[in-house]
Amino acid sequence: MRGQINPFHTSSGFQTKWHADCIPKALSQPRRIKPADSASFFYHWSVNPMTINKLFDSTCQLLINTAALRQKKGEVIAANIANLETPGYQARDFRFADALRQATANPTSSPSMLTTHATHLGGRNSLGAIRGTYTLKHNQLGGFDGNTVNLDQEMADQAINSGAYNRTMQMLKSKMAILKNAIIEGGK
Repeated sequence: MRGQINPFHTSSGFQTKWHADCIPKALSQPRRIKPADSASFFYHWSVNPMTINKLFDSTCQLLINTAALRQKKGEVIAANIANLETPGYQARDFRFADALRQATANPTSSPSMLTTHATHLGGRNSLGAIRGTYTLKHNQLGGFDGNTVNLDQEMADQAINSGAYNRTMQMLKSKMAILKNAIIEGGK
């Protein structure tokens, strides 16, 4: 027979007959999924909408906070480098550990997003309220113009911060891939 790939392909004990024409046709067809409202979804799967928030657990929230605070630290370092030749400029430092401790100390203290329906996901812990600790770098000797920016130190700090940010984003990406895989596999 023309077009046969494997006349008796065994998969999980079932024997099926596949034709070379069938697979491309099936793949080219758009999947027709009947949309359902969220209430029937939660009723059908017996899932409380609040348990979905648990998918984004404390680890995910910690990674999001860490990435945002690493970005803030990067902005401070960039400002220091930008003011390298500004007379009298005092190099600043962002205390990352203090800011992260503040962000994770009380996750419900910050305002959350307004939800209009009980099944909507609520926002958590806005970092806009987290100010962090900014200090002057007093341990550096200033130049003849009073500028305390040390380019070598700032570039080293930027490299460390950038590496930490990239590792944090990689972990967050892995966490999201796990959730995506669970959603895709759960829908089969």
